[in-house]
Amino acid sequence: MNRPYFGQFLTVVAVVSLGALTYAFWSSILLGGVVAALFLPVYRKVRTKVKSESWAAGLTTALFFVVVLTPVSIAMTKAAIQVGAFLAEFQKNEMTKMSSQKVSASLQGLETRFNELTEMVGLSIDFQPVQWLKIALGKVGSWLLDGTTNLLSGAPVMALELFIFVLAIFYFLKDGSRVKGFFANWWPYSTSHLERVKLSFQTACRSIVLASVFTGLVQAIIICIGAGIGGFEDLFLIGTITFLCSFVPVIGAAPIGLVLAIQQGATGDAKSAIILVVAAVAAGSIDNVMKPLLMAGNSTLHPLLSFVSIIGGIALMGLPGLFLGPILAEVSITLIDISRA
Repeated sequence: MNRPYFGQFLTVVAVVSLGALTYAFWSSILLGGVVAALFLPVYRKVRTKVKSESWAAGLTTALFFVVVLTPVSIAMTKAAIQVGAFLAEFQKNEMTKMSSQKVSASLQGLETRFNELTEMVGLSIDFQPVQWLKIALGKVGSWLLDGTTNLLSGAPVMALELFIFVLAIFYFLKDGSRVKGFFANWWPYSTSHLERVKLSFQTACRSIVLASVFTGLVQAIIICIGAGIGGFEDLFLIGTITFLCSFVPVIGAAPIGLVLAIQQGATGDAKSAIILVVAAVAAGSIDNVMKPLLMAGNSTLHPLLSFVSIIGGIALMGLPGLFLGPILAEVSITLIDISRA
């Protein structure tokens, strides 16, 4: 084997080996790079006050940990525990033995009236909403309980990924110029094109992540207001679930309000049900109006490609793919444009 080809072969082997060794933590590392890009302006301000790059990166990472990561982790943990406790209690009791007897009674009354109506018109339809609801809630409850149990049982792995994630934020902030220099050495195009890719990545991080988070918070607040007026007490749990669902394509936050509206409507509280339906419609409309406005002029992704990249990101990287999928798609489009220039 000739020396040039042997050198290329060794390079390929080294890259593949490095990729295989770090594959399990790619999403954590990439997500750390996204957060570092978002907090880069903060790091630069801290850097003007602190001479050491390590101290500036450490203080910025600590700020993110205290202001963002800790509250979100506490909220998600509390929500997972509450959902798991509720579903465990649900599985131990039949629906008619739980506090939702009013729901069962209302549905039974609906079943009776529907059957009377069908008999009057000469139809015979097997309408059993109570039984259907028991079966549906049982299946959904089992699925959610299994998911919550798996989430809690995977806490050690999540802790390790969280550590890698925080470590990645620190080193991306501290060694950002070195990372840029590394890519510059291997970059086959001009420096201006590299700057364009860097700008595309930073812009995608700001527009996609911040727009999604801010829109999710507004949706959670709207649903919580409707739930509070409707008489629900655990607004923290409702808000957390709504916020998380706001990131899920197609589903979004609106179904949470609709489910609560159905529950209040089944108990005979029509006023609360109407309020929750309005809140659900408002939350769904916010997602279709606010997010495009916040991303206007900052993202070049077609809506179809954005949707597919989110689904693909989730399938490839799990929950971080909600953000990483569209960001990588945005950067990929920029790279394709550069290669065609």
